[in-house]
Amino acid sequence: MHVKKWAVGLAVLFCASTLSVWSSLNTGNVQNDSKATKEAVSPFLGPQSEKANSVWPPAGVMELAKDKAAQSDALNDMGVRLEKTANGAQRLVVEKKGAFVHLAYREVASAGPDWAAIELRAGDNPPESDAAVWEYTDPVSLATTRGLAHFSLSSTRGDSDSPRAQTAARGEPSQQDKAPFLALAQAPIPGPRSVRNGRDCQSHQDGASGFVVLCAVKERISHVRAVRLTAAKPLTGAWVWEVPRASKLEHLRLVRFDLPLLPGRAEAGAFSFVQGGKGFVLRAEAAWAAETETPTLLFTEQSRAQPISPFFAWH
Repeated sequence: MHVKKWAVGLAVLFCASTLSVWSSLNTGNVQNDSKATKEAVSPFLGPQSEKANSVWPPAGVMELAKDKAAQSDALNDMGVRLEKTANGAQRLVVEKKGAFVHLAYREVASAGPDWAAIELRAGDNPPESDAAVWEYTDPVSLATTRGLAHFSLSSTRGDSDSPRAQTAARGEPSQQDKAPFLALAQAPIPGPRSVRNGRDCQSHQDGASGFVVLCAVKERISHVRAVRLTAAKPLTGAWVWEVPRASKLEHLRLVRFDLPLLPGRAEAGAFSFVQGGKGFVLRAEAAWAAETETPTLLFTEQSRAQPISPFFAWH
C-alpha cells in the first residue's frame, strides 16, 4: 500500500515529540548527553519528631493570636463556606482569587487555582469544633500563607436533654449555628530552594514531619508533568497549574507536590518539562530514617537532548 512521505513524517514527529524525558530510557547515543546536577546537598533538617502525625491540626501549624492576625491583610479577599452535597455530606470550600489554594483535613487533601474543597462527613460523635489546614501560594514569588479553617459538623438534632439541644431551645447560639471562619497561622518554615533552567523551586515544612515543594516555571516550555514517585497513586498530591494569560503572566506554570513522611520512610516527587531541544527532570527526595533522626530533603536534576528523527535532520 502506497503511503505518502508527509504522512510518515507526521507520524515520526508525533512519536519523537511524545518520548519521555526520563533519562533512564534506552535511546542510543542520546543517553550520553544527559547531565545530572544536585542542589541543596546539605540536608535540610526538618522538625523533630513529636508524634505530630497523630495530632490534628499538626503541631507545627500554630494559630496566631487574634491581635497579630488583625494586623495582617493575608485574609483579605478570602472566603470560606460549608455547603451540603447531594449525598448528604458537607463540602468545605476555601477561596482566594489569583492564588493556588491547598486544603487538607487529616489524610484528605485538595488543591487548585482560586479555590479548593474537601468533602466531610460527621461521625457518631462529631466534635463541637474542628479545623482544616489551608495554604495559598502566589504563583510568581512562591510566597505561601497558611492558616486554619474552623468548622463544626455537630447537630442539635437528637436527645432533647443534651446540652446542645438545651442551648438551642433557649435561643442561645450554639457551635453548629456558627458559620465556618478562617484564622491565620504562622508562616511555613522554608526549606531548600533551587533556581535554574527557567524554573524556581521552593520547599517548606508541611507542619507535621514532611515537606511541600512548589515550583514556578517562567520560560516558554512544554510537556509539564508532576508526579509522586513513591505514592500508591502517583498523581495524588501532585498538581500543575497553567496560570491564565489574562493575568499578564506569560507562560507561567505552578507545580506543587506534597511529601508526607513517617519514621523509616522516604518520599519522592518529580516534575518534568521540555525546553527547546532538551528535556529536564527535577526530583525532590525526602527521607526520615528514624524517629530519633530529623527528616531531610534533597533536590536533584537531570537533563538530556531530546531525540530527533533523522527524517527531520536536514542540513
